[in-house]
Order: sequence, then structure tokens, then C-alpha cells
Amino acid sequence: MVKSKLKRNLYLIYTFSFFAYFNGFTLIQALYFNELLNSLSLAMSILGLIPIYVIILEVPTGILSDNLGRKKTMIAGIIAQIISIGFYYLASKFYPYPMLATGAFFTGLTISLFSGTNEAFTFETTKALDNEDTFANIWGKVKSTIKFSESISAVIAGTLAYKYSYNLVLAMTAICSVLALISCLFLKNVKEVKKVSKENYISTIKAAFIQFIKNKRLRNITLCRSFSMSLHDATHKLEVVYFETLVPLQFVGYARALKKFFSSISFWFAHKFINKFGNKNALYITEYFGASVKLVGLLLNNILSPFIIAFENFGYSSSVLNYTSLSQNEFSNEERATMASLSSLISSLILAISLTLIGYLADITDIRFALITFTCLVYLLPLLIRKIFKKEIIKQAAE
Repeated sequence: MVKSKLKRNLYLIYTFSFFAYFNGFTLIQALYFNELLNSLSLAMSILGLIPIYVIILEVPTGILSDNLGRKKTMIAGIIAQIISIGFYYLASKFYPYPMLATGAFFTGLTISLFSGTNEAFTFETTKALDNEDTFANIWGKVKSTIKFSESISAVIAGTLAYKYSYNLVLAMTAICSVLALISCLFLKNVKEVKKVSKENYISTIKAAFIQFIKNKRLRNITLCRSFSMSLHDATHKLEVVYFETLVPLQFVGYARALKKFFSSISFWFAHKFINKFGNKNALYITEYFGASVKLVGLLLNNILSPFIIAFENFGYSSSVLNYTSLSQNEFSNEERATMASLSSLISSLILAISLTLIGYLADITDIRFALITFTCLVYLLPLLIRKIFKKEIIKQAAE
């Protein structure tokens, strides 16, 4: 009976992920902020606030997940998402910047609550079912479901925004968030949840931090993952504004949907791809491929560019799963979500800096030049990848 409920968790996590990430608002976010604030710099500053809020909330929410339970933490996360949508809507009525900044806070809270929690919940479920080795495959399919959901929502959001209004996109996102909340209510916590004192919270942070400092491989994985995701996310958020200069907004939605669809395919087969080439070679291939495809699209600078750039996610999605799998293998069972949150905290800090820099660079030069510059920085990542696999490289050289 218990195992049947645990197996049901795996099906419910797919359902929850589909609706929670059916978030068409992410497509129009930069455009919506820019329209309300009439300034690209101010719009990017709102986007830059999100990772700053994540930095502040990341570790406390990770501890909350470890001690309150994954289910309650996920419920809190989806409620925060619904609240954020409400503030984004209110920004179109009065006090746009304060309302958007408040909405950004709740978006940051959502990201913090989900960060590490969804991964840990899936990992613990597979472990409880004595199928720990299947985590990478299952998590890849969960991520595939997320990207499939995002691709559909991008098409609908692009059409609604182009033909009607941004507020309809917000309404669609809110409805899907409510459906995600309903599905989350049927999840079963895997491990026993214990009440903890203030001292226990502090000791949990201390234990996770000590392990993070001592584990050099984990630090290298986190650093490489952080730079990879930050460079990708910064260009990803800004490229929508660039795309609108090339094609109508409706076609921006199609291009973004294609990008998400390629992500879905990539995540679905990522486990097989990584097993075939190995973690190290798979990272080299995916990082180089993603950057090269994006660079070609930017250099062409025509109506085909948004659709060419969509192909980059064939590589990027596999690298995300690769980094996640490598990190999970280094985390301790006792502080798994807390350690994941520490890792995400570093990623958020680098992302906040990246968003600020790319926005500033776009203002003093132009959007395309900023995108090209940040894309070229990806070619430096193999230097960090070598550090992750230093022992394996030395061993291979000795043989």
C-alpha cells in the first residue's frame, strides 16, 4: 500500500510540474515590464531583483524543506507563485514599479521554495522504492515534462499577447497554478518530518556549509553549473526583446515554443546521451553546441534567427541534467535540500550580477552586441569542466 502511494508520487510530480510551469508569463515578462516602466534598464532591474530575493531566501527555504517536508514546501511555493501573479496584474493598474518589485519578491520566494525541493522529493521517492539508480532518468523526464509544458504555454501566450492583452496571459498562468496546487495536495511525504529548534536550524546550515567547503569536487560542479546557467538565463531573458525587433510577438511565441520543445526532447533522452558519452564529454559537447548555435543565429540577424537559436536547447538541457546528477551524488542525505539551496544561492548571486551586466551592456551598446558577448563567454566553461574531472583526466593520462 505504501509503495503504491510512493509510485503515485512519481505520476503526480509529472502532473504538478506540467501545471506549475505552464507559465506563459515568462515569455512576455521583459516586454510587460518594459511597457509598464517605459525603460529597458528598469525592466531588467526588476528581473535582477528576483535572483537577489532568491539569494536572501534560498538557504532558509532549503532548511524549511528539509524539516517541514517536501509536500508542504511545494504547496507554499505554488501559493507564492499565485500571489506573485496578482501583484504583476496590479502593476498595470497603479504604482507599477513597487507592484512589480513585490511580485518579483514572491517569484523569488517561489523559486527558493522549489529549488532543491522538487529534486530532493523525486530523489527520495526513488530511493524509498529502492530505485535510486533511476533518479537521473526520472528527473530527466520530469524536466522534459516541464519544457513540454513551457512550449505549449509559450505558443498560447504569444498569441494571447499579440491579439488581445498581457493580462490574459497572467490569467492563464494563474489558472494553471491553481491546478498545480490541487495536484500537489495528493502527494505523500517520503520521510518523517520532525519539528526542529532554532539551534537545529543553525546546525543544519553549519553542517551543510562545512560539507560544501570540504568537498572540492562539489564546489567545482557548483561554480561551473552557476556560470553555465547564469550565462544562459541572462541571454534567454533578454533575447525576447531582441526577437521582437525581428518578428511579430506571435512568432516570438512560436520560436520560444520550439526552443522549449527541443528542451523537452533533450531532457527525455539526456540520460542515454550522458551514459553513452560520459559526464565529462557530454558537458563539452552540449556547452560548445549550445553556444555555437546561438552565435550563428545572432550573427545572421534576420527573421530566421529566433528559430535557429531555439536549437541551442538540444545541448543546454542535457547539461542541466548532467550538473544536477553530478551534484546530487555529492550531497549528503541529511542536508540534501539545504546543500542544494546553498548551490542555488551561488547560482542566483552570479545570475543577479549577469542580469545587471547584460542590461547595462545592452544600454550602452545594443541588445545584439550584449547577447553575442555573453554567448562567447560560454566557450570559457570547459576550463572549469576540466577541474570537475581532474582526477579522471589524470588517471586516464597515467593509463
